[in-house]
Amino acid sequence: MKNFCLLLLATFVLAGFVNAQTGEANAKISGGNAKLREVRKIYIGELGRSDDADIVREKIKLKLIKSGKFMVVNRMADADAVMTGTVVISQQVRGSLGDIDTKNKGVAVFYLRDAETEEDIWTYEFKPNFFNVVIFTDKATRGYNQVANRTVDQMLKDAGYKGK
Repeated sequence: MKNFCLLLLATFVLAGFVNAQTGEANAKISGGNAKLREVRKIYIGELGRSDDADIVREKIKLKLIKSGKFMVVNRMADADAVMTGTVVISQQVRGSLGDIDTKNKGVAVFYLRDAETEEDIWTYEFKPNFFNVVIFTDKATRGYNQVANRTVDQMLKDAGYKGK
């Protein structure tokens, strides 16, 4: 039993290390922090053609506004950069009429492009963490929140902003 617990702990530590390495790789792929740091105004375009994508889009807007590091504009012509991508939320509903359990899991790819040149400034691929307990216990909107929160947190980190 002790060996099993140690193996389980080592697996969680390794999973955390792999996720950290993925974040670092995404930062290198993103086109460099300098270009991202210069962005002030972001227009968030289409992130898919589903209600799920619209919800994630609005949650990203709110998170960016709350960060105080970027302005979200309503017209593409006013933007320094445009965010687009694809968001897919898988919903699983289980249980009986009196006790329904809903789980949401998200997968997404985001692109932040220069509004004038359409050059990629930053890219990010959201994948559920395999050993993330929140993923396995998602209720109603947690899947949407997790996609939006981790995406904006990674953007802020890649831009060189400390904290969230």
